[in-house]
Amino acid sequence: MSEKHTITALATPVGESAVALVRVSGALVPQIMQEIFGRKSLPKPRQAYLGNYRNLENVVLDQALYTYFEKDGSFTGDSTLEIACHGNPLIAKKILDDLQARGCRPAEPGEFTRTAFLNQRMDLSQAEAVMELIQAKSEKALAVAQRHLRGGLGENIRTIKEPLIRLCAHLEAYIDFPEEDLPEENQEGPKRELRKILNSIGRLIETNRYHEALSQGVRLAILGAPNAGKSSLLNAILNKERAIVSDTPGTTRDFIAERITFGGLDLEIIDTAGIRDGGSEIERIGMEHSLKVAENADFYILVIDTTENPPDLPKNLIEKLTPANCLIAENKIDLQESKNFTEYIPKLSRKRISALCGKGLDELKAGLQEKLEALIELPDEETVVINTRHRILLEEGQKHLIEGQKHLAKDGPAELAAIDLRVALEKISSITGTVDTEEVLDEIFSSFCIGK
Repeated sequence: MSEKHTITALATPVGESAVALVRVSGALVPQIMQEIFGRKSLPKPRQAYLGNYRNLENVVLDQALYTYFEKDGSFTGDSTLEIACHGNPLIAKKILDDLQARGCRPAEPGEFTRTAFLNQRMDLSQAEAVMELIQAKSEKALAVAQRHLRGGLGENIRTIKEPLIRLCAHLEAYIDFPEEDLPEENQEGPKRELRKILNSIGRLIETNRYHEALSQGVRLAILGAPNAGKSSLLNAILNKERAIVSDTPGTTRDFIAERITFGGLDLEIIDTAGIRDGGSEIERIGMEHSLKVAENADFYILVIDTTENPPDLPKNLIEKLTPANCLIAENKIDLQESKNFTEYIPKLSRKRISALCGKGLDELKAGLQEKLEALIELPDEETVVINTRHRILLEEGQKHLIEGQKHLAKDGPAELAAIDLRVALEKISSITGTVDTEEVLDEIFSSFCIGK
């Protein structure tokens, strides 16, 4: 951001609330703050003060708390003012209008965080972690975002870059200074170091498999015949009456989806229409939707009514159900006519429950958590998780390092190996922003909210 630009935006969601936070950052902040709140000197940084916000016409817009952050001591690295006014959207708009009349301009999406990056307050992976932190929908995703914000991913990249830089310097020394009194060139050391670097990159690329589960969540489809108790099970898991429950088969004509945090994961639970032969036209359409949902689900709970004959499910659906991705819930065990279904799809593990009475639900939830943890393979507390941008850059760097490795293995020209290693270094450095371009920055920060 240019020194002459001072930006402002609402840093809290639009709408009525107890408090709204207006953020201002840039060179005009000290002057604007003194004019607005009638101060003759700058306040103590990082300390909240109560004052009347007066606009350019000297009209009091609101009584607000304000906090000043000095240049190089703020989130952005520029002088910053945060105004906590009452959460009436009209008040916030009047304040923003007045700030713009004083010479500020509206901030673009992600511009506060982008400014922090450009002012070297954080690296690019930490800047991305700000949005990850805001959008985290589960405890696991939150923990990973906090780890990245503390610089965990940047530290992993540094452990790759530093030996790669040394390796580049080693090779280029023999290229650029062939007449100097250097030790006799030996490629065994560079070959060994390159193998270590490639191993580190490979391990980091592997963590991308966690990214989708943490960012998008896990889709769980509740399947079964009509009136098996699917909606009752959904309500029991959610602990609220979300779906209509009736003794009439075919009550659920389309799928119902709800999100919850379960075992540290963001879990989308989908109650599908009952699957059976026959039924009305609307019911058949609902069943088609159910089968489409099943195609895209990560996990399944197959609900069986233990007072009826086993359901006759489509063959292609049964083939999708495996011990790893499905758990059978044998429902209605509270009724006298309940039977045991151990021979029905025997490869699948099962829990006996009464969704209506709650019997066996704790055991079902424990079994579900165990299955999900095994299926998703969540990272441990120390693992960083790379996103798609990181993976692409690492894979491109990996490709060039492998080419460089081939040149070294053949004792080929050091110049060719050095070129590949230099390109790999640029790709890997782009993850944290050491090598930056406007295109990369625009792509990353375009997903940010205004005011962040």
